[in-house]
Amino acid sequence: MFRSKSMSVLTVGWLNPHTKPPADAVTLDGRLLWTCTVLDRAYERAIQEQHMPRVRPGSGWNQGWTHIAPEPRRWPAERKAAARRLQLRRRLEHRYPLFADLLEEHELRRRPHYYDPAAIEAGTDIRPVNRQLGHNGGPPLN
Repeated sequence: MFRSKSMSVLTVGWLNPHTKPPADAVTLDGRLLWTCTVLDRAYERAIQEQHMPRVRPGSGWNQGWTHIAPEPRRWPAERKAAARRLQLRRRLEHRYPLFADLLEEHELRRRPHYYDPAAIEAGTDIRPVNRQLGHNGGPPLN
């Protein structure tokens, strides 16, 4: 399966928000002197050495580097629910082999939302939303 590589953005810009860059500097947006999106990080050093403008430390211009990671791959809700049930069964059979069936039924009745694909998709699988607090638990968000 194909996985996209991580990318990065290289910049040279004026970082001090209280001052303005020199008037003779040709900038892209008033603060950025140069920017480049590197699609393959294997060539990042070569691009920096050949194309990035050299700036003297303390001159006001700063070199920046921003990492752009690919979006994490998420399991479908049905697969996540099946994995949770399977892991529950494995834990119970390992610790309580004689009572695994009984304890599994009890846990599925006690927390049906945790093993329900629809609740996982909605994001209410850990705890049901408390309507008074407006979120899934913990102290009030004020």
